[in-house]
Amino acid sequence: MPLTDAQRESHIYSSEGSAGLTMFFHGNLFHASANNLSARDRMSIFVSYNSVENKLRDIDHPRPAFIASRDFTPQTPVPDDALLKMEVGGNGQGS
Repeated sequence: MPLTDAQRESHIYSSEGSAGLTMFFHGNLFHASANNLSARDRMSIFVSYNSVENKLRDIDHPRPAFIASRDFTPQTPVPDDALLKMEVGGNGQGS
């Protein structure tokens, strides 16, 4: 069976893009990537939102804030079209 048929049957998908491509996907998605063949470093950012009821416990030697933030201030919901109304470099008040 050709690899492409196996991929379709197994729900395996690949994505390719030029330099600067940004991908967003759920953190629980099983994923992998090939070796970086570029002379430039590859950057990954992992963001995970948790319920404030699921906050980290106080421990003697916590991880640094850039790895595990201990700010559990609830997020303020915004309307679904908030990004569409936001000005680039503006204050978010729209036009």
